[in-house]
Amino acid sequence: MKQILIVLILLISSSIVAQYRNKFDIIDSRNGLTSDYVYDIKEGLRHNIWIATDNGVTRFNGTVFKNFSIENGLYSNNIFSIQIDSQNRVWACDYNYGLNYIKNSKVYYIKKAQKIPGLVFCFEKKGTVYFSSLSNGTCYLLTPGNSFLNYTVKKSDIDSLHFDKTNKVFTGYDRLFKSHFVIDSKKQFTLKPFYDPGAKEMSLRDYGLFTQADKIAGNNKNAVKSAYYSKLDFLIDDLKRITPFYKSEDTLVAADKERNDRNFKNIADLIQIKGEKFKSVFVDSNKNLWLIDDKNKLYYIKYSSLEIQNKLNSSLFGSNDIFINKSRLVKNKLFFITNTNLFGFLDLETYQVKSIRQFDEKLFNLFYFNDGICLISSKGKYIYNDEIKDFRFSAVSSLPNLEKTFLNIDNTLFAVDKNTIKSEKEEKISFDFTNVRFNHFCVKNNLAVFSNEEMIASYDLKTKKVNKTFSIKQADFIRKFKEGIIVGTGARMVYFLDNQLKIKQRIRLKNNCYFIQYNDNKVYFASYKDITIYEKKKDKWTFLNNINFEEGVLRGKISDFIFEKDKVIVLTDNGISVLKNSYLYKMPKAQIQVIDFIVKEKSILNVADKIIDQGKYDNILIRTSLRTFGNRDCFEVFYRLIKNKNYGDTSWKKLSNRNVFFDDLPHGDYLFEVCSRNLKDSTIKSFDKVSFVIKPYFWETRAFFTAVVLLYLVLVFIFLRYFKRRMNKREKLKLELITLELKSLKNQMKPHFLFNALNNLQALLFTKGVEEANFFLIKFSRLMRSTLEVTRDKIISLEEEINYIKTYLEFEQIRSNNELFVTYKIDETLDLKRIEIPVMVVQTIIENAILHGLNPSRNKKELLIEMYQQNNTLNIIIEDNGVGRSKSGNEQNDVHKSVASLIIEERFRILSKLRKKSHRLQIIDLEKDGKPCGTRVIITIPVYYLDAASPE
Repeated sequence: MKQILIVLILLISSSIVAQYRNKFDIIDSRNGLTSDYVYDIKEGLRHNIWIATDNGVTRFNGTVFKNFSIENGLYSNNIFSIQIDSQNRVWACDYNYGLNYIKNSKVYYIKKAQKIPGLVFCFEKKGTVYFSSLSNGTCYLLTPGNSFLNYTVKKSDIDSLHFDKTNKVFTGYDRLFKSHFVIDSKKQFTLKPFYDPGAKEMSLRDYGLFTQADKIAGNNKNAVKSAYYSKLDFLIDDLKRITPFYKSEDTLVAADKERNDRNFKNIADLIQIKGEKFKSVFVDSNKNLWLIDDKNKLYYIKYSSLEIQNKLNSSLFGSNDIFINKSRLVKNKLFFITNTNLFGFLDLETYQVKSIRQFDEKLFNLFYFNDGICLISSKGKYIYNDEIKDFRFSAVSSLPNLEKTFLNIDNTLFAVDKNTIKSEKEEKISFDFTNVRFNHFCVKNNLAVFSNEEMIASYDLKTKKVNKTFSIKQADFIRKFKEGIIVGTGARMVYFLDNQLKIKQRIRLKNNCYFIQYNDNKVYFASYKDITIYEKKKDKWTFLNNINFEEGVLRGKISDFIFEKDKVIVLTDNGISVLKNSYLYKMPKAQIQVIDFIVKEKSILNVADKIIDQGKYDNILIRTSLRTFGNRDCFEVFYRLIKNKNYGDTSWKKLSNRNVFFDDLPHGDYLFEVCSRNLKDSTIKSFDKVSFVIKPYFWETRAFFTAVVLLYLVLVFIFLRYFKRRMNKREKLKLELITLELKSLKNQMKPHFLFNALNNLQALLFTKGVEEANFFLIKFSRLMRSTLEVTRDKIISLEEEINYIKTYLEFEQIRSNNELFVTYKIDETLDLKRIEIPVMVVQTIIENAILHGLNPSRNKKELLIEMYQQNNTLNIIIEDNGVGRSKSGNEQNDVHKSVASLIIEERFRILSKLRKKSHRLQIIDLEKDGKPCGTRVIITIPVYYLDAASPE
């Protein structure tokens, strides 16, 4: 505990009987503990205070208490000792079987300790923790697997304790907290219980340092050097006497060993706890004192309160009903008037009150000028000369209202009456621009400033110039300083004006101020809760400090601030408080913490993955706290909630009540960050954070979205498939209809065809006899049978189509007396049996060629039928040397030709759509020397095989 201030030293000389008030707090069940019976107190590595009671363990961070008990996982509530290791594990020791430790607000239980009673933390060495049992004194070490092994204490384990035989002082060093301690052998400087170092050996168990078995021989020769004392802070003698080994620069009165005990008083007297005996004291890293008395009651003494010297009215005037009303500082004397019309002064060296005169009339004010102290009473003006101790009185009949008075540079007395100013020389100044009376006023350097509910006005007593502004309302107090004017309002706003009443800067205070004082580029704002101080730096007013009454300043209404070279005196209606100037510049320290994360009234702060269902349990309460034993008002806290790592879209928000509530957050990954900023130095910040996940509703999940998309695609696919099938079915029906039309057209041809065939048969009977007629009849019957077989199907093989064509052409050759010459050019690589072809397409084209091309021709009738495969396309060419389409069309009006061609083209269009491949019919007119000489028809269809599924 380096540089721990001698906080228990009386800060003034022994001749001064100082009075202190509110120097300590009793920490018990009324303000956070679960019990009023305290056993032990320690400070953690993160500077939290841990308190062991008979009802569990409590953690205190200077702001919030966090209790741990059986409900949180402790094996027992009766915790008599706590120790903290280098991993910040808080070991809670009791008299029962079992052992607990607390880390990161979670209680852990060591199961292997169930068979060892009363385990107590002894010491830690190289990360290993050692315990001893209260029942058998055996020492154990805790393995990484949380098992216990017997251990024999070595000399190296206790080498941090030394005995200085010359001075008869035990000195020790705490490795964990890197602090020194002293046990002196002299009875007047002993720790209780007292052990004589001259004895053969001494037990350290009662010191709480090591195990019960640890012994130190009294004749230990490991003496410490005299320079070693420069590292020590102080020695406490049974908590009654203090001997400094370290001279602190922060003490008001120099303390050294030569002055012996003159400057050091009893602790109980110092903090006004009469008749109490303390069994232990603890000084934390913030130099605050924690005392446990013989009734196990815990006292907390804030270090800052020991730096503030208070003097109550009862010690100043013998009564708490008398207080200073007005005051003026002259050299080292503070002249004052009280509420009882007493005039006197306070010696600022001895802090003793000297009464000068008790007045019968009412005293309103007092001023200081060259000739002495000016007192304003209900009868007139008194001038007091301190050198000759004499009063000079003069009546002031021209001033009807002496309650609001001031002096100008010429020592002329002025009084404010409603909205006018009158002087004792019967001057009168009227402010005709307002009908509202002036509530507040101040005067400095011949410039008087006034305020009321609607305006601020100034009056130069020398130049008679008046300025006014209506931009500031409800002024509660005004103060004039060299560069301008300070105005405080009821809306917690403070305005800094220049002498022309123009606003230069504005600030917002935490509380409404009722009194303002200026000194040495500092302005002090007094409220009923605290004192806020601002300092001017580089033409800008910046926060310097905040002193609340918990720091040790006497509570009460502040009437004035008195400034000396090294201290500030605060006058209140309860007494005076003296603050050293260095206290104003001390930098407070704080660490912001997230202390709880509550979802549906259940804390999940220690849950690793905080996953919260949206809607049902997404009402989140996050509790934060400042870990500080200083003034919390010197810090401001901000927070932000970041969603899905979008840092740029999130701004910091000010947090006023330390708790944040989130309701109905949308789903996503969240990071809650909280930041504390030191008002004295905005670059000093601390951060804490907690992350959590809000689970989306089922219909907001990616799986649901994927399922919906897939379902939509499936429905679209089903619809398109259904639509396609329906369209295909319609096209098939249409194709069948066209096929039937073609068959109907064929059937329409049959009577004429049969009539011609019978005429040909009759002619053969007469001309060529029965044998030729019989041959004709056989060919005719084959043709009829083939036609019936072919027309039953929509698709036939190419071989069947060729056979049918040959049968048909053989019959036509007989009919034409063998005048028809047919040439076949069929590619031998064609798979005639498997390649399919639409029925009655090629035959229809050949029939048209014979009927409309070859029959009308008088030339040799030649017909070419060519079939070949090119890539995946079957090409069929039917070419004749007939009269051509043009001559045929001029000579005949054959409906069958046009209808048959249209039917084939329509069939090809439907087949192309069904099969997604082109079916084409191309008719080319052949010419020779400009004259038609035939027709070529090219049929192009994709190659399909009969064993593959056909779209028809």
